[in-house]
Amino acid sequence: MVQLLKNRSILSVTGNDSVMFLQNITTNDLINNIYSYNYLLSSQGRYLYDFFVLKFLNNQLFIDIDSGASSSFLTKLNLYKLRKEIEIKDVTDGYSILYSKEKLEISDLVLSSNRDPRFFKLGFRSLVKSEYINKSMLEDDDLYIKDKYEYTIPDGVTDLVFDKSLVSQFGVEELSAVSFSKGCYVGQEVISRFKYQASIRKKLFKLSSSTKFAYADLGSELFDLKGDKIGIFCSSYNDIGIALLMCEKYLGLDKKIAIINGVQEALISKPVWRD
Repeated sequence: MVQLLKNRSILSVTGNDSVMFLQNITTNDLINNIYSYNYLLSSQGRYLYDFFVLKFLNNQLFIDIDSGASSSFLTKLNLYKLRKEIEIKDVTDGYSILYSKEKLEISDLVLSSNRDPRFFKLGFRSLVKSEYINKSMLEDDDLYIKDKYEYTIPDGVTDLVFDKSLVSQFGVEELSAVSFSKGCYVGQEVISRFKYQASIRKKLFKLSSSTKFAYADLGSELFDLKGDKIGIFCSSYNDIGIALLMCEKYLGLDKKIAIINGVQEALISKPVWRD
């Protein structure tokens, strides 16, 4: 089973300073990981962008990012670039991302195939040359999104609010999106404070409904059966959704049920990746 992820853009970062350039601004450790999931944060530690980084060669990296964020992300990288010996290009016309349940063999088509690092039950993301893609090999347009909601996996553009969301509330550590040993990066103090000094008062939860979710905007309020606000809605697919709830409110619920759009009930449960 293989899906072409049509909403992804590919950026190339090359040059002698390419690895250290990204290492100094992203949340994860690019030096010790060939493939990683990362955030770029504001100086206040708020979410700006999320993306995957493939260290293809010592001086060449590929970035897999949501197409809706790629243009502004590229502009942001060029602001950080200054006089570093790197070149940043949008190479989406030549490359694509395939998602599959099994690892794809390296070939003229497939340059790299790695399991999505956020959760071990997710499939493989493969960087491929677009010119070699054969439509006959693509079998399921919903393969990734089914896994995303089954395992409660947040994606930046879909589930987080630009320049507002705190990634510690979205499982940044549990989903392997941060290194606490790599040293400084933009927003690092806020991430460290959440880990070592502050309790996380809001966390992600899975929503399950008996019917398909009606549309709701990111950030729509969720209530309990008594009408008290318990959190916000992030996104959904068919009868499964993702929500950011206040932990204290969740623990106090007699029935783990959320009300969406004032009428629809959904059962609340913890993500399988969180104890």
